[in-house]
Amino acid sequence: MDRRGIAAVALALAAATASRASADPAVAQAAFDDAQKLVAAGHYAAACPKFALSYQQDPQLGALLHLADCHEHVGKLATAWAEYSSAIELARRAHDKREAAARERADKLAPRVAHVVVHAPAGATVQLDGRDITAMVDSAIPVDAGTHEVALAGGEATTVTIDGDGDREEVRLAAPDRAHGAAAHVVAHDAGDRDVGHRHLGMAAVAVGAVAIGVGLGFGDRAYANWSDSRPLCGAGDVCQPRGGQLIDAANRDATAADVLVGVGVAAAVTGAILWATAPRARERAVAIAPSVSAHAAGLALGGQF
Repeated sequence: MDRRGIAAVALALAAATASRASADPAVAQAAFDDAQKLVAAGHYAAACPKFALSYQQDPQLGALLHLADCHEHVGKLATAWAEYSSAIELARRAHDKREAAARERADKLAPRVAHVVVHAPAGATVQLDGRDITAMVDSAIPVDAGTHEVALAGGEATTVTIDGDGDREEVRLAAPDRAHGAAAHVVAHDAGDRDVGHRHLGMAAVAVGAVAIGVGLGFGDRAYANWSDSRPLCGAGDVCQPRGGQLIDAANRDATAADVLVGVGVAAAVTGAILWATAPRARERAVAIAPSVSAHAAGLALGGQF
């Protein structure tokens, strides 16, 4: 198992426990039976949520294949293709003869799946319909027909409409007007007392530590939300649909950022306390300290005159 941050491990354990606690094979069977009756009557739109519930409560290959077929009938081609693809892997691991049928359906559906390609400034956090897709910038993302929102976190947002089978749309997002994340700016002056400036720096470091910890906790909350959203898209043995894998990747990135920011925040607060206690004579200082977060790293940026 790859080493993860403490927050990521905690999230994984919490999600796994919640998944086991909510699983109910009896509910899964009842939902599956209801869905089949609805399909027999031609009511696919009503059947799909029941097949989804059945698979969520008891992730069986049959339920997943029926769910994919249902989504194909209602025109959610990208979703259906992803589910057939997951069924291929699930059948392969179980040595189930239905692997060939799932592969045939996925291959037949693939040319009809529409895609969106999002172009964005380097380091920007990009969302598609409210979900983090930063890792998929400049790559073709399968999407169902309809209108989708593409946005930069804290910046530009736009919509794109998918009209037909095999449609491909490209979206270019401009850089946001201001950098992502809050900054704490502090100016300390030597007012003649030998320790005033140093104490002001200590206060600034403690304040920035609090900001970093707060931002880190925000990333932790988002990591948990992404991980929770991935659970219905991941079956036995963590075999996930593509969308589920993207959510897990986003959760891991956010959890790592949370670990770094909280750790740096604690370190900044401790440093501030030391500065306050030592308080040597200091000249005028101008300091700017800000949490720095990107798609690949997190930390604090420090600048000014000392």
